[in-house]
Amino acid sequence: MQQPLISLQAETEEKRSRFISLIIPVTSEESVRNRLATEWQAHPKASHICWAFRVQPTPANADGNLQLQEGYSDDGEPSGTAGMPILKQLRHGNLINCALFVIRYYGGTKLGTGGLQRAYSRSAQDVLAQLNEESCEHIIPRQRLRIACDFAEEAHIRYLAERYDGVLQNTQYDTQGVILEVDIKEGDDRLRQDVLVRAGVYIKE
Repeated sequence: MQQPLISLQAETEEKRSRFISLIIPVTSEESVRNRLATEWQAHPKASHICWAFRVQPTPANADGNLQLQEGYSDDGEPSGTAGMPILKQLRHGNLINCALFVIRYYGGTKLGTGGLQRAYSRSAQDVLAQLNEESCEHIIPRQRLRIACDFAEEAHIRYLAERYDGVLQNTQYDTQGVILEVDIKEGDDRLRQDVLVRAGVYIKE
């Protein structure tokens, strides 16, 4: 996965309708809606501002996964003709932590359902084509392990977490021992395998 580091813009025209596409870094759905309000202020005469976003939030959800959040809007265009084509382009590019807006100024000619889908998809493609290695950051998907152990094992669990490039996010102590919450690379089971062979250590699902 990768995330854009900067905002980029492109513009195209289809049967006199003007399409302005904009991709920006975001961290939440709230930031998407805040930017949407900004774009309406900048384009008060636009016919539609359609959008899609993908965000991978932190901290992890209670089930141990950093669940990817997605959303989109057709903003009055026929259902499925705008927001979903934009979202599909973000998925195709394996992009996260970003939103893509397409601002349409109606040119007087109806494009039809298929024409709208192609126009919004192409508009999204145009701005995504500007992304390169300098404007994107590679992201390694992570999952969270909750490791319970007695006090005597804590130091060794911390050592194993660091050895396998885990990131310690939280530590909880009680009378029974310690719970360490560690983010690891998705699909990397080395830490899980190593801790489970130790007496008094287990994974809290």
